Amino acid sequence: MERTGEPVTEPWQAETIYTGGDEYFQELEQDISRAKHTIDLAFYIFSFDALGNKILSALQAASGRGVRVRIIVDGIGSPQWHASTLKQLARSGIEARIYHPYPWRFSLKAFTRMNRVLERFFHLWRKINSRDHRKCCVIDDEIAWIGSFNLVQYHMQRYMNNRAWRDTGVRVCGTQVKVITAVFDYIWCRRYPATEPLSRLPDLHYGSVVRSNVSLRLRRLFARELYHNIRFSTQRVWATNAYFVPVSRLQLSLIRAAKKGVDVRLILPAMSDVVFAPWIARFYYRILLLSGVRIFEYQPSILHAKTLLFDDFAYVGSSNLNHRSLIHDLELDIVCRQPGSIKILEQQFLIDQFLSVEITQDKLNRGRWWEKMLARVLLVLKSWM
Repeated sequence: MERTGEPVTEPWQAETIYTGGDEYFQELEQDISRAKHTIDLAFYIFSFDALGNKILSALQAASGRGVRVRIIVDGIGSPQWHASTLKQLARSGIEARIYHPYPWRFSLKAFTRMNRVLERFFHLWRKINSRDHRKCCVIDDEIAWIGSFNLVQYHMQRYMNNRAWRDTGVRVCGTQVKVITAVFDYIWCRRYPATEPLSRLPDLHYGSVVRSNVSLRLRRLFARELYHNIRFSTQRVWATNAYFVPVSRLQLSLIRAAKKGVDVRLILPAMSDVVFAPWIARFYYRILLLSGVRIFEYQPSILHAKTLLFDDFAYVGSSNLNHRSLIHDLELDIVCRQPGSIKILEQQFLIDQFLSVEITQDKLNRGRWWEKMLARVLLVLKSWM
């Protein structure tokens, strides 16, 4: 539900929802092969496995036919990327950059003098907790692929069978895709202000169909919008999320919505690639359950999707309901409003719920004591999670 009088951007000309990696990446590769002018990718993880190499070959082919290709990967999410990787890609015409690389990626020459050591130390301390967590591809300023899929094969049944992660993505078309390109340009230029002019901050506002926390102002704006949409929903708030470590205001918004009779449901992972993530999430269950929130833990495989269904619209993208997404990391989500998209997301939520175990107070009480103890210890570091 939007605030009265606030601008609401027109919805996408087309939306296509994907709930499995096989079809998602197959059609992404097809769009890459049809690109005519530009391809911009930003992925937290871009792995050199079967999927990553296949997409990379498609990008190299696009570059070979004159398409401008730019890639941003995260230094922690993609640790196998380094200076020699960028040089190798440059030889095939692809521009690539690493967002906040690991400390040891820096040249040793930078540490030869004490003042440079101190400068690097404080720079790293400030930047190490800020990651580029986006997962998107923009083609010709006309098509955008956004979701929770990283470029790594464990999202696909073709390679992982029933162990493939559960994710959600969307392909959108329309004039607002240019806003996503503007977000990419801003981050691309901001990393190298000495060599390139700083790109203009994208024109995003309350009610935008593109949600990007590329600046502190936008981070605060879209956080407030999230809390507002939860608290002022009249029918439902259905969240599917991979890492649940809510800040206090998010937790309070969920509680208030449930207490006024809104159908608030959370589907969270029973198992995670971060082993202790479910233990920490369970720390927050009790107060939510007492407030009327229903919580389910997904059983078949690792749940990695990040979607939020409100009354008649939804968020799809890379944001988790945790401190990292709300405070530290760069994220990109979009708002879907088309009835067909909402219907698919509803159906997938109910399928995931059927494949989950509902958590009750009794089940919570029977949890393993050592997991609860470790969770309390790890909560000291919750702002890093």
